[in-house]
This record gives sequence, C-alpha cells and structure tokens, in this order.
Amino acid sequence: MTRSGERWRLFVATPVPHERLAELGRATEHLRERWPDARFIPAANQHVTLRFLGTTPPGLIAPLGEVLEATAATARPEEISLSGFGAFPKVACARVLWAGIDDPAGLLSGLARAMGVALEGLGFEPEERDYTPHLTLARFRDPVRLTDLPSNVPAPEPFTVTEMILYRSHTSSKGARYEPLAHYPLRG
Repeated sequence: MTRSGERWRLFVATPVPHERLAELGRATEHLRERWPDARFIPAANQHVTLRFLGTTPPGLIAPLGEVLEATAATARPEEISLSGFGAFPKVACARVLWAGIDDPAGLLSGLARAMGVALEGLGFEPEERDYTPHLTLARFRDPVRLTDLPSNVPAPEPFTVTEMILYRSHTSSKGARYEPLAHYPLRG
C-alpha cells in the first residue's frame, strides 16, 4: 500500500547480459586503478537507460504500464553491442564515464522516442537532450579530464535486446538499489 503524497523514483531500461558486464568489468579494471576516487557502478546496477522518469506518484504506475506495453508491442528484438568509451558532458571535464552502444537498427533510439511522445500524454516533460544510448560505468564527484581512454570496449560480442523493464530506484547512504517493477517484452 502506498502513502498519500508518496512519490517513487522511476526509470525504464533494458538489461545487459551478466556475461557482457563481467567481461567489461574485468577489462576495465585498470580504469578503477587510474581513477580511484570515481564511484564505479556495480555490475548489478548497470543497464541501458531508455528514459529516466524521476519522482512519480505510484498512481501513475498503471497508465505508465499501458504506455510501456504499447511501446514494447511495436518493437522487435534486435542485436546491439558495447562500443567505445565516452563521457558526459565531455571528456575534458567529465562527470560520467560510459561505454557506448552500437545499435545498428536504431532500436533503442526508436523506443526512447516512442516512449517520450506517449509519456507526454501522462504529464511527463519531454526530454531536453537527444537520446544517447550508453552504459554508465562511473561517476566523478568533481569534473575529471579523461585522457587516454581506450578506443574499443573489450566486450564487443552483440547481444539481443528482448525487453524493457520499469525500475524503481531506492537510494540510501549505501548507494542505489534498483527494483524491477514490471517487464515488457518486445513483440513487434
């Protein structure tokens, strides 16, 4: 049961297979040594975010589920792969280190775009930035100049995106924990 006025931090993402995350973790261990003050994201919390929804009243979960179900119904599973490294806002003053996504069919951008249009009908603000599919690896408290980033991600084997997941984010002093609320298989 939810309390009156309660709001949940929600986002929609697609999972990355554990074996790809393990390969990536082993191959980027030297980056942890290079930037020991960075907060590296545990593999259990890594995913490809499609849309951050922010604080949301639990009463919107049902209509949100309808939007996500309809979006997933229009897309078919496609292969993507990890590809290259980058940073937000830019490499010269990074706050986020990420692994890029090679999405030849445009699946992730298409899902993000379709979801964005439908979510406006539920009162969610449109995204201000273009969607950039990525896998967040680390966050920096203070901006860092990232030099000599590897050019290739060491886990290039493709994997198939088969679903979107609605997650609830629980934050505490020990870090974030992500609770999957619902799975939406791609059925297009």
